[in-house]
Amino acid sequence: FSEGSYTLYVQERDAAGNWSSSSSSTIVIDTTAPTSNLIGINSGASYTPSTSVALSLNSKGASSMRFKNDSGTYTTYESYATSKSWILSSTEGTRMVSVEFKDAAGNSTAVSDTIVLDTTAPTMTLSSSDVAVGGTYNGPVTMTFISSESTNNFSVGDVTVSDAFISDFSQVHSTVYTAIITPSGSTPVLVKVEASQFTDGVGNNNTVSNIYNWTQDTTP
Repeated sequence: FSEGSYTLYVQERDAAGNWSSSSSSTIVIDTTAPTSNLIGINSGASYTPSTSVALSLNSKGASSMRFKNDSGTYTTYESYATSKSWILSSTEGTRMVSVEFKDAAGNSTAVSDTIVLDTTAPTMTLSSSDVAVGGTYNGPVTMTFISSESTNNFSVGDVTVSDAFISDFSQVHSTVYTAIITPSGSTPVLVKVEASQFTDGVGNNNTVSNIYNWTQDTTP
């Protein structure tokens, strides 16, 4: 039979030749799986800093759906909806979410989407070729700031400086910045970047940097 609605009519006859009233039953043959199936994670974002994500869903003809992470096991079926909150697998890297849409006749089809999970906080490392940590130096010091990940919101205001002035702050690379640190006296100079001052491209806040300190040597 081809797809469509079919009605079966039945009459019964007894031994005397009497016919019963007609009865019928209708069945619909449907072998077509749901179509126009789509799933999107966080509105198509490439990265996420959290395992908690929002799924956008679409299917024509579906009445139920179920989900799975990566190559895991599907959940039980639930009623079809166009959105759902979901928890990704916690392993960093490319994560995949699959949805299987099913219609009332039992026909099903699956689609999936991927997103990169990045929950690692960026770090910032301070260094200088002018003076070692804990050393002495007479004059301004060129300080280099190296982030473990690309960032576009690290600024001079994110740098904590004690007993010195900061100037000529500039970005030389997506992960490298430089500045001039000029001591304001003979007391020890301290430079660091506190936690949660800048973010990586996904939105993870940085951890506190190493502390770079030295003493201004004003001895003739």
